[in-house]
Amino acid sequence: MTTASLPLARLAGCTLVTLLLTATTASAQAVPTGYRKMLYLGCHKTDTTCFVELEGAPVGPPGCQSTSVRWDTSNTPGKNHLAMFLSAQARGKRANLGISLTCYANQTNFPTFDYSMIE
Repeated sequence: MTTASLPLARLAGCTLVTLLLTATTASAQAVPTGYRKMLYLGCHKTDTTCFVELEGAPVGPPGCQSTSVRWDTSNTPGKNHLAMFLSAQARGKRANLGISLTCYANQTNFPTFDYSMIE
């Protein structure tokens, strides 16, 4: 490797690292609720929105803080979360949701989540 190509190689390495960090930023910035009891679950009759009511303090970014967290069930991940939450609630398990830094797009006065875990 020549001295002239060394800065180019460093630049390429820095660019790759920046791209990898950017790709993982969205879920890495989600704020975990900690494990909480799910008080109740529900779904809208008029669209594909479902919600879970969490015990404890409101969660979410400014403008949409609530103890009710919404998500869309029109896709496979949304349906998977609904099934997982129903099963967990029936067994008395608690959920830890990674609350998104943005509000739920279909109802902007409620928070949504990027990931969830069951205790």
